[in-house]
Amino acid sequence: MKHPVISAVLVSALALVAASAGAKSAEEVFLPGKPLLQQVERIEIELNDGETYSELRQEERGKVRETLVRIRAAAEQYPTKDAMPESVRTEVFNDQQVVNTVLTQAREDSRLICRREKTIGSNMSSTQCMTVAERARQKDKAQRDMGQAQRVDNSDIAANLGDYLEDRGHTVDFAADGVTGLHLAVVHEFDAIVLDLNLPGMDGIEVCRKLRNEARKQTPVLMLTARDSLDNKLAGFDSGADDYLIKPFALQEVEVRLNALSRRGKGVQTRVLETGDLEYNLDTLEVRRQGKLLQLNPTALKILQALMEAAPAVVTRQELETRVWGEELPDSDSLRVHIHGLRAVVDKPFEVPMIQTRHGIGYRIATPEA
Repeated sequence: MKHPVISAVLVSALALVAASAGAKSAEEVFLPGKPLLQQVERIEIELNDGETYSELRQEERGKVRETLVRIRAAAEQYPTKDAMPESVRTEVFNDQQVVNTVLTQAREDSRLICRREKTIGSNMSSTQCMTVAERARQKDKAQRDMGQAQRVDNSDIAANLGDYLEDRGHTVDFAADGVTGLHLAVVHEFDAIVLDLNLPGMDGIEVCRKLRNEARKQTPVLMLTARDSLDNKLAGFDSGADDYLIKPFALQEVEVRLNALSRRGKGVQTRVLETGDLEYNLDTLEVRRQGKLLQLNPTALKILQALMEAAPAVVTRQELETRVWGEELPDSDSLRVHIHGLRAVVDKPFEVPMIQTRHGIGYRIATPEA
């Protein structure tokens, strides 16, 4: 639910540019078309060699090992992914994504960067090597050493703007870096977002682009920046920003612009199905229970939508099969298998189950009191 007054997230740079060692095009750790068990064994060897993932933190290494244990168990039980039940295949896919994300970044962080340095007054030269992560840490330290005054200025701007808006009755959340700001903007509903372009971790342009293109969130965005060139403004609007304000600015003007953005934003209605603590956003295809994002395959999403639209009424087996598969009806056990997989995601991790069976009739989704 939105606040009765403007709610805003202020994403403001508390540091100068922070180095990012991530590689967008890095090859994934799990390769398509390769035997799953064979790949797990290869990754386990790489984890132990001390070089491939030298920059991997201990807690991340432990997380990857635990995830690989689950993937190995599934691979040993089922000869191929096609032989896995839908729920197991979904869990394996999610686990693979976790391993891919953590190890791809760690592999890039551990990559060596070398440069030749010539000794002054001599023809001798030496090669200096460091990992990407080490280089990023050095750059980050240098930025911190040089940018103390600028950091204080940006921090003061965020604090002053936040205090002003709160004094005017608005609800404000803060994020000190781009990654945190993006997370807040995705998991919460705000009337507007105030976004600085110079952010550690992920710059404002990238935050806005991910918010629009990946999260499919249309929350109005006001960009605040000292960059006043036409190219910078065009880049901001191209990333999905709704308004652009150059520093220095009057606090009253920020509030006026946020009010205008909020009024326009409320004209865009999001289609969301709600049953108890379960939410299904039909525009983003995101399902959440108790605020936790759930991963469902397309067939499970169709079944869930049919059940939630009818809730708390019962939907017959025939209605569900027609809704999901049309005239090409599946094998007799297909619906039951998909319902089992849906329960594994929607019900099993939570204390109170919501999907109920009406034997001989069909299924329904409801809260305990319904």
